[in-house]
Amino acid sequence: MDTAGEMGIETVMTPRARCALLFAGMLLCSKEALASSLVTPVDCAPSGVKVHAGPSLNAPRLAKLPFGQRLRSLGRPQDGWYEVVLRNGRHGFSCGELLHEVPANDIEFTVRFMDVPGGEATIINVGDTDILIDGGSDPDSLLRYLHEGHLIRGPLELAIVTDQDSDHWNGFRCLRGLSGKLPFRILELWVPDQDNWCSPADAEELGVISSSLPGTCVLKHSVVVGNAKPPSNCKVREISYHPRNPTAVDVKLPFAPEVDLTILRPFESAENDCASRSNDSSLVFIATIGASRFLFTSDQRGKKEGDANRQEVQYGEKQLIEMANQEPGLLTANVLKVANHGADTSTMPGFISRVFPRDSTGPKFAVICSANHTKQDVVVKRCQRRAFVLSTDERLGAQKGDVVCIKRKGEKSLDCAHEPRLYRLPPIDVPHPSNKNPTMECAPCQAKTSGHQNR
Repeated sequence: MDTAGEMGIETVMTPRARCALLFAGMLLCSKEALASSLVTPVDCAPSGVKVHAGPSLNAPRLAKLPFGQRLRSLGRPQDGWYEVVLRNGRHGFSCGELLHEVPANDIEFTVRFMDVPGGEATIINVGDTDILIDGGSDPDSLLRYLHEGHLIRGPLELAIVTDQDSDHWNGFRCLRGLSGKLPFRILELWVPDQDNWCSPADAEELGVISSSLPGTCVLKHSVVVGNAKPPSNCKVREISYHPRNPTAVDVKLPFAPEVDLTILRPFESAENDCASRSNDSSLVFIATIGASRFLFTSDQRGKKEGDANRQEVQYGEKQLIEMANQEPGLLTANVLKVANHGADTSTMPGFISRVFPRDSTGPKFAVICSANHTKQDVVVKRCQRRAFVLSTDERLGAQKGDVVCIKRKGEKSLDCAHEPRLYRLPPIDVPHPSNKNPTMECAPCQAKTSGHQNR
């Protein structure tokens, strides 16, 4: 008999009354509770739910989960207690009857493919989580986006650099040495393995940027070798695999519970040409948010430059298809970030058919960021057979501005559309803190980040 029964309290009661007894410690957690990978307090717990060090109301309290906030749970509840992962990575326990699973369709989010000059940058906003993927080539443009668009509510949970080319990371110069001055902190930064960069100067510069930020991780396909050493504050996020037998790696970050990341690449390239090797080893991953899947392909290739008539999928896209052969549905996505700015050497028809299979349901979108190749129309025609094609580049017939994907609560599918660029034009005049080398630093912005758009 539970504690309520021992006290002569009626055991058939309303959910609100049961909640009150649980809060008062007069009722034990039931052994019947729903399992979920994402949990949040029930409606009758508006003041939040305690997280204990053990599966007992008498165990020390570790934290309090505020109403509306979500945590990742680990498997099915044991004796009515969820084991949850706090945002600092520590494990705790909460009573299963004070939590409920979060339906995938109830997760609201915004993914904004930003119209940054000469590069690409994407921001994911979901719940209390902000993730920045690539920084474009212009630091000032990135800063204006983050501040004037109120896209970072702080802290920035994760920033990812997917490729060694500067149009993916040069914008991160704006974060160099300014993390203490900006109105947000960066919890973790991922940078590519810098052992075999084409430009040692670029590798050194990105190393300087990352060494000034906390929580930096080097994404590696092998342990640190030779003289290559990560910064002293750097963790190595090992995504090890056998080069000839690659497997997908799931990464679940405690400080970003609404987003599951599946890393598909990088893995080693056999190319002698450094530029080709760079594209082949760029980071490819899937971001799963609720029931929606986004496939980010960085600068992956599907064929060699000059193979104009070749339709057979080669290189990185071929290896991704081979992975999908072992795990059907691995590449299926609702939104594809088209590789290499729409170059016709990427996003081959055979690859597109795996991302957007005929039997998949719901609208599908292919997004081309900052198109700077001469044959983007070839990729547009390939994608249009399976998906709606949107671009941040007006040369592809798009209006100038961002591509924004929004999922609202209760809606079965997300929607993607063009929106005007967030920051003001012409650019605001913000002086550099030093005139000695203005390209190496960015001016701190004084704008507040209290608001937020499209959330």
